[in-house]
Amino acid sequence: MKTALTDCRLIDGCGGPAVPNATILLNGNRIEALGRREEVPIPADATVRRLAGRTVLPGLIDLHLHLTYYHDRPDVTVGGFLTYTEPRVALVGAWHMSKLLDAGITTVRDLGCYHRTVFDLKWALGEGLIGGPRIFAAGRLISPTGGHGSHIAGLSLEVDGVPAVRQAVRDEIKAGADLIKLGYLQDEWDEESLRAAVDQAHRLGRKVACHVNFPPSIHNAVKAGVDSVEHGCLVSDEELLQMRDQGTFWVVTSRIYAEQFKDFKARCADPATPEHLRAAAQAQVRRHEWIWDNMPKALLRAAELGVKIGAGSDMIYRHIGIAALPLELASMVEIGLTPAQALRAATASAAECLGKTAELGTLEAGKLADLIAVDGDPLVDITAVQRVALVVKDGRIERDRLTA
Repeated sequence: MKTALTDCRLIDGCGGPAVPNATILLNGNRIEALGRREEVPIPADATVRRLAGRTVLPGLIDLHLHLTYYHDRPDVTVGGFLTYTEPRVALVGAWHMSKLLDAGITTVRDLGCYHRTVFDLKWALGEGLIGGPRIFAAGRLISPTGGHGSHIAGLSLEVDGVPAVRQAVRDEIKAGADLIKLGYLQDEWDEESLRAAVDQAHRLGRKVACHVNFPPSIHNAVKAGVDSVEHGCLVSDEELLQMRDQGTFWVVTSRIYAEQFKDFKARCADPATPEHLRAAAQAQVRRHEWIWDNMPKALLRAAELGVKIGAGSDMIYRHIGIAALPLELASMVEIGLTPAQALRAATASAAECLGKTAELGTLEAGKLADLIAVDGDPLVDITAVQRVALVVKDGRIERDRLTA
């Protein structure tokens, strides 16, 4: 079945200018042709959708989120007992997937889930039982004993030493992991263990995403050969140069840090905050002051150097919701990236980070038909990606808000 999307502005994600008065011809789940209206004949048997001047661009890719994140919900514990069973966590994940598709996010990279429930979500998606974005899943977070994520039941696999680290990587891949997520907050693993984790993943054809922030974690992770630095707010110029030379991605999650900064300052200002929690919040405020003194400058420097930049949301706040990638792109532009650079971080660059440039990230003949139509021109106003009118994933219209 063929569908022609016409009367639109086209941003194909390949780096060129937007194409006015464009047509995109879809054939099944693939893009058959695209370009100016006069360059793309519309077959007589095609279904025609006129987009009234809206902008069409590649479906957005969120490189850092957690579909099954639930532990900040108010009903998680009752009387000190955990009330969220694994099926309930999976249902929250399915609900999150629907919200993501609503927002034009057609592909996600899940970087740590509870009790491997993301693999069940991925199975249900493949079986057509639920809808949602395409999932690349890391399974459980692998971290040192007492390391990042260890305080949340079922989220991390805590291991120490070379044999245990290698075994943990194999276990997650056996369970279905598309990539490996390491939680390396500071320098809890010795250099040999960190390198062993990366080596084991690469031997088995999996990329490695590594949660890092405090020195010397970024230096050690890049030296060990991780494929993407997650967060990395305190990255140095020297580390950015090494990342550029090695082709290491920096997955920036600026908006969540802005929200955390506001949250901790509010706790400090609230007279009802208990003293021990106030002290912890004050420490976090000082940490975020350090982060915001470095991250904006580092992001602009990374763009200048040619470091590969990816966009991720990692949103944990319920008042914003999981579909926060459009807000992350706006945050990147507020910091100083151009709208085109921000969009690339969530499309072409994100697909490269996934190793899926042959299928995703740009709109080209032969590629998968993953695209969205938005009100406005995101190359002029990045907030246009928050006004999604049409979502097509794998050639199927998933959301249609076009007026008659």
